[in-house]
Order: sequence, then C-alpha cells, then structure tokens
Amino acid sequence: MFKVYKNINIDEWFVAPYKIYSEKVQYDLKYYTLMRNYNTYRLYRQKKDNRKYTPKEFSDLLKNKVEK
Repeated sequence: MFKVYKNINIDEWFVAPYKIYSEKVQYDLKYYTLMRNYNTYRLYRQKKDNRKYTPKEFSDLLKNKVEK
C-alpha cells in the first residue's frame, strides 16, 4: 500500500480509525493492511481537509501530490 500511495502520512494512517469511529476498539496490524483502512483514511482526510474526494481524486492525491 505504501509503495503505491507514496503520499500517505503514516502517522495519520494509524490514527485515522480512532478519529473516525467512536467505538472503543483496539485495531490490530491486519486492519491497517486492508482496503477498509484506506477508506477510513479517505474519510479522515476529507474531514481534515474539509473537502469531499471522489475515490479517483483521492487515489491521485495520494499517488501524485507531494505533502507539505
């Protein structure tokens, strides 16, 4: 996942499910390797950036845009 999407902020990747979902769950390492967390990360970034991303826009953002 991180090889394809080079612009994922790794710290945010691991924090995202705790910021998006309110249930008190401990996420295991397997969760973070699934596409489900990709979608959670998209929701997190939409909330953080105050903007809606289509799946294509988000994929392009993570592949091409350089994070500041």
